[in-house]
Amino acid sequence: MQTAFPESLFAAMAEHGGKNLHIVFITQMLPRDLVSIVTGRGILHITASDLRLHAEDIHRYFALSGCAVSDEEAGRIAGYTEGWVIAVYLQLRSYREEGALSVASGIYVLMERLVWYALDTAQQTFLLRLSSFRTITQRAGLRGSRL
Repeated sequence: MQTAFPESLFAAMAEHGGKNLHIVFITQMLPRDLVSIVTGRGILHITASDLRLHAEDIHRYFALSGCAVSDEEAGRIAGYTEGWVIAVYLQLRSYREEGALSVASGIYVLMERLVWYALDTAQQTFLLRLSSFRTITQRAGLRGSRL
C-alpha cells in the first residue's frame, strides 16, 4: 500500500461488512493510522510473527520430514533462522545432505552452498541470464521501491 492510499477509502472498505466480501491488502508495513482501523473490527491482520516458525514448529517440521532433532537443536535452528521458513528449509536440507545443522552465518551462505553450487555451469548460466541486473545495491533497491 502506498502512503498516498486514502485512509477514508480503507475505512469504508473495512466497515462495509458485506457477507461475502473479501478484501485482501498486501503491504510490507501497515501505517499506524491504518492499524487503528484494523484493530478491534474483526479484520485479520497477519504480521511477521504469524509467519515465523517457533522451536516447536521446527521440531514437528523436521519430524514430518523424517529427520529427528532434539528440542535443543530445534531451538538453535529457531535462533539461527529467526523462524524464516526458507532458512529453516535450508537448515533441513543441510541436515539431510550433510548430517549436521549448518552453522553458516546467514541464508545467503546456505543458499549458495546448498542450491547454487549444486547447479551445473549450464544451469547457473541460465539463471544468471534471467536476471536483468549484474549486481544490485541497497541504493538501487531502495530507489526501485518508489516505482
